[in-house]
Amino acid sequence: MRAAGSVTVRDAIRNSRQAGSWHPAGDPEADRSALLAGQAFRVTALRRNDGRWGYGRLEIGGQPLTVTWKRAALPLAGPKRARGARILPLALPSRIVLTRPVDVARDRFPRMNDWLFAVVTIRTQDGQETLAIPTIDVPLVHAALELANAED
Repeated sequence: MRAAGSVTVRDAIRNSRQAGSWHPAGDPEADRSALLAGQAFRVTALRRNDGRWGYGRLEIGGQPLTVTWKRAALPLAGPKRARGARILPLALPSRIVLTRPVDVARDRFPRMNDWLFAVVTIRTQDGQETLAIPTIDVPLVHAALELANAED
């Protein structure tokens, strides 16, 4: 199940009265309740690695609960630009230590709807990870990390 802020373009158009304005199709509080009930989620996420942002998603779910970043599939044609791990489970204990708005110039953030995203720094047992996730999904990711830590 996609999280509230991780909707596709088709979802945004279908759920918006005006195609030019974007509104989340989901309900963050309902997502949190569903997480507590055992529902798995996918959250759109960009991961910063060597100063570049890699497109992907966070997979949240399983028994015990895990939070794993998965890189998006590379296009068949074009330069191979993605670096780093294709699948990266966040080592427990993990927690969000900083959440801030995207600064396009400082972060060298890809030209996209940067105002929809927040940059989160997650401290893990192995160091720290910097991700950009939809701002509306930050509470869901925070709750998932807290639950995963409690189960560990």
